[in-house]
Order: sequence, then C-alpha cells, then structure tokens
Amino acid sequence: MGWDVDAGKILRESGKIGTFAFRQQICSYFSNMNWTQIAIADLDRIVKLVEQKETLQAQVAKINAELASFQPDEPAAPARDKPGRQPKVNLAAKGALKAAIIELLKGAGKPGLTVKEIAAQLEAKPGNIHVWFSSTGKRVKEINKVGSGRYAWVG
Repeated sequence: MGWDVDAGKILRESGKIGTFAFRQQICSYFSNMNWTQIAIADLDRIVKLVEQKETLQAQVAKINAELASFQPDEPAAPARDKPGRQPKVNLAAKGALKAAIIELLKGAGKPGLTVKEIAAQLEAKPGNIHVWFSSTGKRVKEINKVGSGRYAWVG
C-alpha cells in the first residue's frame, strides 16, 4: 500500500474530508512540506489537531455571542472629563512656556529654582518642565544648571 492510500484512509475516517475548509486547513499545513517524508502517524496527528482547533473556534464563537448579549442596545453615555489643573499661563501657545520659565528664573535670582518649584508656579507637570530643559532649555545660553534639578538665569 502506498502513502496516498493510507493518507486517504485516515482523512476519510475523520469524516471531514469532504469539507472544503477542512481540506484547505490540511493543505496549508503541508504547503512547505515534502510529501514523501511525512509519516502516516504525523498526518493522523495533524488531522486530530485541526479537528480540535475547529472545536475550540466554535466554542470561542459561542462565548463571543454570549458576551455580546450583555452589551446594551443603547450607546453608553460619554465619560465626563475629570476636572484638572488649569495653567495660569496658556502654555500651549508657541513660546509661552519658554517665556514663563525665563521670567520665573530671572525673578529667582542667583540660587535659581528647582524643576518642581517651576512646575508648581506654572501649574504644569514636572515631567514636562524636565523635558523642556533637556531640549529647548539647552539652547538658551543664559540658563545654567546649578544643581540637581535646579536651574538659574545668569544672563
């Protein structure tokens, strides 16, 4: 008996050889495989795995349908915005953050200000102020780092 007869027998015994989807899945597993080197036991195992996969996919579809039944027919009300801090200065305007930081540093004098102090006075996030100093602040020659997280105006 040749390979084709045994493989056909296994596929026929699975009861699904006639379905197009089943044949398509089996063929996709063998697309890069040398047909002359596959063992009948391997083919049998692949058939069983494909059947198990189909069963699991059907179960997942059933679970998804059941979960969908819990969703309301009406759309949910939009989430309300949480009240947050409003900055004193419109820092979104181009150059506004730079101007505000320079003004604070000029007023602070020689000891300068920490990033946390600047953020608190501008009602901004300290992380945004750190990023500003590491990018834009580097280009302002009059601003010097005088300590860990502390900057001063020396111009």
